[in-house]
Amino acid sequence: MTSTSRAILVDTSAYFALVDRTDQHHAAAVGFVEANDRPLVTTDLIIVETLNLVQARLGSSPAITLGKRLLGPPSTVLKVTDPDWAQA
Repeated sequence: MTSTSRAILVDTSAYFALVDRTDQHHAAAVGFVEANDRPLVTTDLIIVETLNLVQARLGSSPAITLGKRLLGPPSTVLKVTDPDWAQA
């Protein structure tokens, strides 16, 4: 399992910038991922939000492709629990 102590949490805007070549942050996002050596993590809720956004703006095919990448190895997806909600 990937250690999350040095991990970077990736949110919806970062994922969207990676898949939308017209996004103003696309080149920076791609460059960061290519140069990054720290583990990337996300949450189940971020994945749902991201896939809904990609599907709405770019279509089903890009959303399905991204979903397969986000849910497959070596991705680390943290589940948001009820105690997480209460603490937030």
